[in-house]
Amino acid sequence: MIDVYPFDLPLATPYRWSKGTQHSRAGLIFRVTLDGAVGWGETAPPPHLPVDGEKLKGEALDVLKDLDPYREDFIGRLDERTPAPRIRTGITTAWIAAKAAAEGLSFAEYLGKGWRQPVTQVPVNGLVGEADPAAVVERCGQIWDQGIRTFKIKCTDDHALDDQRVAAIRAAFPDATLRLDPNEAWTPENMLSRLEHMSQHEIQYCEEPIPSAYTLANLDRFARLREQSPIPIALDQSVTSTEITKRIIDAKAADVLILKSQAMGGFDHAVEIIRLGEAAGILSVMTSSLETAVGLTASLHGAAILPPPLPACGLSLGRFYARDIAVKPEIDNGIMQVPAGPGLGLSSVDLT
Repeated sequence: MIDVYPFDLPLATPYRWSKGTQHSRAGLIFRVTLDGAVGWGETAPPPHLPVDGEKLKGEALDVLKDLDPYREDFIGRLDERTPAPRIRTGITTAWIAAKAAAEGLSFAEYLGKGWRQPVTQVPVNGLVGEADPAAVVERCGQIWDQGIRTFKIKCTDDHALDDQRVAAIRAAFPDATLRLDPNEAWTPENMLSRLEHMSQHEIQYCEEPIPSAYTLANLDRFARLREQSPIPIALDQSVTSTEITKRIIDAKAADVLILKSQAMGGFDHAVEIIRLGEAAGILSVMTSSLETAVGLTASLHGAAILPPPLPACGLSLGRFYARDIAVKPEIDNGIMQVPAGPGLGLSSVDLT
């Protein structure tokens, strides 16, 4: 049995990034039940796009029509219908989680079966999106008090303000690891100058500095920009499939791969991309997409099968929700414990 539930939840803290400021989050929750074993999954559309929950549910139900979740080829038959990646993520996460639960395994153990023993703890980074430099430092202090030592700083096209924000953070936290995330807000023309300027602040890497459409259409040119960059380059929005990831790796266009299950179409695809990156010696970092506790917990399991030693992963976004669908994993001294399962190991799921 597969059930689909639209949700629309208020955010306790506005989510600010280069594409705007969000005050709520909407999407779909999937529940797959196989002989009493339950699996959960989430479809999380891009945060800045309006969502009609009932329409999105209709799209999911159309894709699922007459599909039998008890068939072992369920995912293959689903793929014949070419579902949108984020809908595929929700459906396949729930189905794989139910299969894992039926075997008494956690989601991470099921994903890693036969090739990787998952870890039980995942370090996380803290997200910094506040605009005012003083507010940024205050936010970083709150993150630091959680034991988190890696800050991911959202940047925009307001270069003067971003310069002040990053400089203030580095001055206040000289021992922190800093990452930049312009979310495609820079241009091919100013990318290198921005990176050269920011390099004075000892940046670990910079995520998707320019529009991914340009990057993927000009991979060789982007690879040359990466070679000239004083800061390692991570690709995020560009990493959407195994085939595209192969192109990125072959072109030597990335130092780091940022993995978001929503963009990739599911954790079975994430496993393929993790293995590609590992074979190429490229660091992979798992991150969530401002999902509820359902999607966040799934990404935590996904992070548990990254090659050790694990980098700090982008899994600390649960704080944005005023209320959540389930109990989200807690951060203890900068670490999240991976639920033991079965399946996702969620508790107190509330869809009312």
